[in-house]
Amino acid sequence: MPTPDVPPPRVVEFFVPGRSAPKGSTGSFRSASTGRIVTLTDSKHLPLWAASVRLAAFQHWGRPPAEKGIAIRLDLRFIVARPKYHYGTGQNAGRVKKSYLAILPTGDPDRDKLLRAIQDALEGVVYRNDSQVTHGPTCKMYGPEPGVHIRISYAKDTVTGE
Repeated sequence: MPTPDVPPPRVVEFFVPGRSAPKGSTGSFRSASTGRIVTLTDSKHLPLWAASVRLAAFQHWGRPPAEKGIAIRLDLRFIVARPKYHYGTGQNAGRVKKSYLAILPTGDPDRDKLLRAIQDALEGVVYRNDSQVTHGPTCKMYGPEPGVHIRISYAKDTVTGE
């Protein structure tokens, strides 16, 4: 029997289209005009990507962020565009060459940095702090429409199953 302070089971799935932006390195400096500390990221696409993820999550989550102490499972599947050299030419234009069909995207951006960007974007929308994310696979693969498939649920206790 669930306790009153534990939320009911809930699974939310959605797709955010667009070019995934990694959470890159940041740099901080003191502004000469205001004297305040300013922190900038080296990923110029991150602010727009994070806003897209936050908006989609807000639309699909439909409840206040999970309170601290509630564990979250976050499953992510990043879809990246194939490089042009994966495709044939002439009468085979638009078809992936057989030699590239089973190839996975091993280049930039790093899977970990993509994960960090999503976890940070969901903070304050799905959960209070990204430290609440305790479970979930993250993968990168090629596909027809770049973006990320996101599946969010309350994590079950791996010992009791509750």
